[in-house]
Amino acid sequence: MNYQILDHQKVEIIEMYLDGMADKWFQGVKLEKPGLSWSEFGDLLCKRFSDSICQDVIEEFNKLLQERSVGEYQEKFEELKPLMLIKNRNLDENYFISSFISGLKEEIKPMIRMLKPATLIEAFELSQWQEYSLKVQHKTPNSLGRIGLEFQKETP
Repeated sequence: MNYQILDHQKVEIIEMYLDGMADKWFQGVKLEKPGLSWSEFGDLLCKRFSDSICQDVIEEFNKLLQERSVGEYQEKFEELKPLMLIKNRNLDENYFISSFISGLKEEIKPMIRMLKPATLIEAFELSQWQEYSLKVQHKTPNSLGRIGLEFQKETP
């Protein structure tokens, strides 16, 4: 699902997920800067927890590739996407669609590009269907091959 969350609500929502050192840090920030915007939150978070960590996120995101299943790749992609948005709020849906597709395995990527998904959710879904389709195709030749061999043995 694609939830349209307003910027002023994002800080309230993210606060529910902070724990440990980040939660303690944020409680102090909230007292000093009531009404903190999403943009300010992102900037302060990166400054407090090191711009190098944010740079590492960008590097990890840009090098992200599907190694196993589409589902595992999608999970990691969805984990890094919000961190990318904190660092650069100007990244749009098309950027993320393109990034997701470019990290797919070579046997999945061309079909998804050809289908031109309009949303990231659509790209996720199409990729999972393509992966499933390839699995089914790989099973069919083996069973057909055995049937073909048996048929050839019976034919004079």
